[in-house]
Amino acid sequence: MIQIILSYLTIYVVWSTTAFIIKTAVQGIPAFYLFGMRFLIGGAILLLIAVVTRKKRQMPSISQFAGSLFIGLLLLIGGNGLITFALQKLDSYVTALVISTIPICVLVFDRLILKTHITLHAIIGVSMGISGVLILILNSGRGNVSIHPYIFIVVVAVIIWALGMSLGKKIPMSQDTIINSGIQQFSMGLISLIMIQPFQPVGSVAWGDVTNNQWMALIYLTVFGTIAITCFLYLLRIEPNERVVTYNFITPLGSAFIGIVIGGEAIIPGLVPSAFLILAGLAVTFYGEKIFNKTRFFNRNPNNR
Repeated sequence: MIQIILSYLTIYVVWSTTAFIIKTAVQGIPAFYLFGMRFLIGGAILLLIAVVTRKKRQMPSISQFAGSLFIGLLLLIGGNGLITFALQKLDSYVTALVISTIPICVLVFDRLILKTHITLHAIIGVSMGISGVLILILNSGRGNVSIHPYIFIVVVAVIIWALGMSLGKKIPMSQDTIINSGIQQFSMGLISLIMIQPFQPVGSVAWGDVTNNQWMALIYLTVFGTIAITCFLYLLRIEPNERVVTYNFITPLGSAFIGIVIGGEAIIPGLVPSAFLILAGLAVTFYGEKIFNKTRFFNRNPNNR
């Protein structure tokens, strides 16, 4: 029980800070170098732990290894990598609010891919969440530009991440959290560093201009980011989804506080209504049945009619 509680607390705290920490780091470290280094090192540590404790673990099959690589490509490069790139230009709290709609997108993909049933309250919740994101998009620009183009990168990243989560329920992967997370992080970090070389060779980066704060941000992301992702995968395996998604109610608020109060990021128009719609949409989507179980319109049990 204590492991579950600590895992939730770790996700709540670390993921509330991640967007702002990434934004700090990418001001000096190119996005895909930051992404590559944090996951290469973090993944290597996890794989080393797996090797040292291999007698207690079941090594993945070839199909499970391939499954971990494919899902890692979607979650980490398609999701986390694009978000890291977008944070070069976007405010961290705006990015975090858009990211919080991932469970809503997962619900849609679960319906399309896994043929799960979508209830009326879920449709209402999804509509509210999408409306909140649209408000953010329409007010994301600065100066004479009303819409910031980088916010669309975050939207694409959210869609890819959600697709990876839904496909992850069908594609075989290692059931060992340490091994699965290590494979995904190490391989995607390595791929990222290789892919960026033709466009931005390592020698072209002004490493001498990277500040101590930016290096500390990289260390923070490598250590605590790796721990948080591993805790998330652990909770996904043993906890019901309606509990796991509660981080989406905490982290946007934490990110907004850190970005605005500590980071001095400007408050965009429409922040309050968009945040309300997104968080309320999440609540209606995942807890609507409990919220409306006494309302005849939402009650689908014929025995209660």
